[in-house]
Amino acid sequence: MKSKVFSFVQTLANSWRLLTQGELFLLFPGDDPQDVLGRKMTPEIKNLFSGNAPASQVVIGKQTWRLATTNGVDPKFSLLTSAMKDGPWDELLHGWISLLSDLSREAAISNDLVVELVKAWDRLSFLFELTKIAGRSSGQREMLHMIVDSLAEVVDAGDIIISVDSVGGRMTILSSDVDFSIPNELYLKIKQAPSLMSYSEVKRIYPKAEMIYADVDDLIIAPLPAPEGAYGLIGFVKSNQGEYDASEAQLLASVAEHIGALIEASQARHSREEAERLERELSIASDIQSNLLPIRLPEITGCDLSAHLQPARRIGGDFYDVAHLRTGEPILMLADVSGKGMPAAILTAVVHATFHGEAPYQRDPAQLLAEINRSIYPDLDKAQAFVTAAVARIDSDPLKVAYSSAGHVEAAIWRKRREWIEFLPATGLPLGVQRVLSCRTKEATLEPGDVLLLYSDGVTEAENRDGEVFGAQRLSDIMEAVHPAAAADQIPIILKAVETFCRDLPLRDDLTMVLVRAEDDDVDETIIPFVFSSDTNAISPFVEWAWRKISPFVPAQGTPNLVDEFTLALSEVVTNQSKHAYDHLSGLIMGRLSLSSKEWRVDLFDRGEGFDPFSGEELIMDLDDPPMNGYGLRIIQSALDTYKYERLHDNRNHWTLTKSLGGEERA
Repeated sequence: MKSKVFSFVQTLANSWRLLTQGELFLLFPGDDPQDVLGRKMTPEIKNLFSGNAPASQVVIGKQTWRLATTNGVDPKFSLLTSAMKDGPWDELLHGWISLLSDLSREAAISNDLVVELVKAWDRLSFLFELTKIAGRSSGQREMLHMIVDSLAEVVDAGDIIISVDSVGGRMTILSSDVDFSIPNELYLKIKQAPSLMSYSEVKRIYPKAEMIYADVDDLIIAPLPAPEGAYGLIGFVKSNQGEYDASEAQLLASVAEHIGALIEASQARHSREEAERLERELSIASDIQSNLLPIRLPEITGCDLSAHLQPARRIGGDFYDVAHLRTGEPILMLADVSGKGMPAAILTAVVHATFHGEAPYQRDPAQLLAEINRSIYPDLDKAQAFVTAAVARIDSDPLKVAYSSAGHVEAAIWRKRREWIEFLPATGLPLGVQRVLSCRTKEATLEPGDVLLLYSDGVTEAENRDGEVFGAQRLSDIMEAVHPAAAADQIPIILKAVETFCRDLPLRDDLTMVLVRAEDDDVDETIIPFVFSSDTNAISPFVEWAWRKISPFVPAQGTPNLVDEFTLALSEVVTNQSKHAYDHLSGLIMGRLSLSSKEWRVDLFDRGEGFDPFSGEELIMDLDDPPMNGYGLRIIQSALDTYKYERLHDNRNHWTLTKSLGGEERA
């Protein structure tokens, strides 16, 4: 402002000199007239400034000195003039003073605008800077400190406070060393406020504020908005500095919105980084746990082995393992550690190591379990955990199994000769329940075609959406339906049966199985087991799958549509199972394809309602000219050589469909 006035007064001084032969001086508050006039200063002139002169002008020799001062302008300034000639100088001087006053006011307004523009620019720059602060900070506390420090440079506040909820309690950041605290009751009320609050509003909702903040001139405070509720609050505090204006309140409201968004982004980033870190740790742990599993199963004369572990999570508490006695016999172990996730995985590693340390020296499975319990009991007791475990020693001559179970779910043996399931119950308590474990060992002979299945409770306790468990009965059904398939083919079908039963529900527990099948020399055909849902939309995919599996077994001289006719008949049977046995309700249809160059056979089982579609008079039809209605049974009878239905004693339906190929060689 001074520069504009000085420039204008310089022009006036030149004009005054020409008119009056005198001089013109500009004085601002604080200017010393002696410094401005130098040797020209006289007592009479000094009296003009002191107000002791009888008038606003004084005559000294041939010169008349006049003093004129602006009114209504801050800051005030004066014009001191001398004139050698007479003239209407008072009117002229007062006119100039009026012009200078207007110029000063305009300059002040312009200066204020510049100041406000600078403030606005600083605040816009700060808001832009906010977007970069989150990326430069390593955590929420550092980010909030950086925000407070940056705010202190653009806000005229005695103190700036940010207080937010954190894991360890409330975290408060201040811009100064002043101990400015917000009582918890007030903090919670401000968090619930819909918008910014003034000091008067704070005192209204919390009357104690007037006493607590007695030294505070003004206070504005706002919640930091979160997707639900508020993360905390931010406030500007003034002590002995006046009150906040509307622009500062607007800035606070805008800053609160930005900080709320930054906290949300910071927490999302932290959650993402934590999830990525956990994912890396789980991946490492999963790899370690997978590496604990045996690379290959032992080769046992007369036996076919397979195993599978499917954890419900990335890592789990189930595992299976193989060790060998010093005499060479293999010992199988399947264990289930209580709990899930990392703690269970750590304990599985402990059990795994102990099993390998003790197994070579313990021929008796019960004694092996007792020694493992003795070694790991302190760890299990400290972790308040337990382990169920089944141990089986396989002897090959004669083929038999020595079995002991520490509280583990029953093992299952499918007996081919009697066509029934035998379950082997636990022979002792779980590991970790008692310091000294008492178990028994049982032995069972395995005849050709028999199947021993060790499994975890995740198989039989798998639930569907109705809360129904898979159960031992369904396990028995599937084991009977898939024999005498190879061990490596049976386990995937058992898994698929569980998954089909559960539908789209995720596994609640790990699924682990070890299957030992006694080889059967009587089997001279390819056995392909299957299981699928009784839902009608599952029929077509199954029939297409069957077509692909049967096609390689078409004889060289077979008719082109042989597979089509056979699978068409198969489609009719499974459609009847879906419609009549299950009445379109959800269930399992299971069985096996038995394929050779001489014969194709399909065995189908279900646990639906009993019905016999073949009980009526035999129907004969031409497949090339089928009737319009009622041709389902005719298709079955005409496409197959034999077809049989029986209602089994355990309330299951069993269908057998056979097509003889006359002994021709395969294509």
